[in-house]
Amino acid sequence: MGALEVLLVFVSRPAYERGISAPVKLFGILSAVMIAIGLLPQYWEIYKLGEVKGISYIFIAIDMLGGILNDLSLAFSSEFDGLAAASYTSVPVSVNRISLAFDMHIEN
Repeated sequence: MGALEVLLVFVSRPAYERGISAPVKLFGILSAVMIAIGLLPQYWEIYKLGEVKGISYIFIAIDMLGGILNDLSLAFSSEFDGLAAASYTSVPVSVNRISLAFDMHIEN
């Protein structure tokens, strides 16, 4: 996997140095999409079982805090980056859905 990352850097660097930012934007979009897709198996398991098993509130709290602090860092940057905001915001939103599903199961 690391070799693929190095290859993509070397392939996209000449275009970036010529002022073409499309490869960088593509990687940003892919990153945001893959983060959102990464929790789909968990959502499917919740739907299939009708409950959340093995949830760690410490992990969820740390993961959500990381996403929130990343979003907060954008507020203090000189230029707003929409792709970064989408990527950073998808983490706390997605994890919050899992914790809400767990809470709804406890109440039922």
